[in-house]
Amino acid sequence: MAMVLGAVVTGGFLIWSKCCERKAALGLAKVQAHLEVSKWHRTERRTSYANCLVPFEKLRDLVATFTTTIPWQPVAQPLTTPAEAELDRLLVKLEKRFEDAYEKCQIVRLEGPLAMAHTGRSLALAAAQFRAAAKDRALATREARSTQDVQGRQRQTEWDNAVREMETLLEEFIQLVQETVAVD
Repeated sequence: MAMVLGAVVTGGFLIWSKCCERKAALGLAKVQAHLEVSKWHRTERRTSYANCLVPFEKLRDLVATFTTTIPWQPVAQPLTTPAEAELDRLLVKLEKRFEDAYEKCQIVRLEGPLAMAHTGRSLALAAAQFRAAAKDRALATREARSTQDVQGRQRQTEWDNAVREMETLLEEFIQLVQETVAVD
């Protein structure tokens, strides 16, 4: 009887130890899977953030082009055909860059986390504000409207605000990206 009891206890211990080993292996597999998913998600986020940053910077680079191509002072004469063509090319470039940046900002909004989604939305709105100010500036130049009147000063203020907002949000975005994808 003692031998049977000993065999039962030993068998029970072996079964219990195998069960513990399986639980430990399963727990380790779950931790490893979680780490892999976290690593993959961080990589996906980093990619979506970079894919947003690049077109947004390209859009922001148009500030200098607009500043040199479209003067704020009224044009003394109607724009020449080459100047009109250059203005049209610039507006097409603006539209393409805006669309690309806007689309990528929407992906950032979906990718998150919440602070990044908020900043992605703000970037998209700032890009739209810049596009509107740039189009207004182009139209004012095309129509040789003065910048010295109240409306002209208002356009200048809207342009300055749009550019400043893009700069501020871009720096905030970069900082948030660094914090979000950082690995300890």
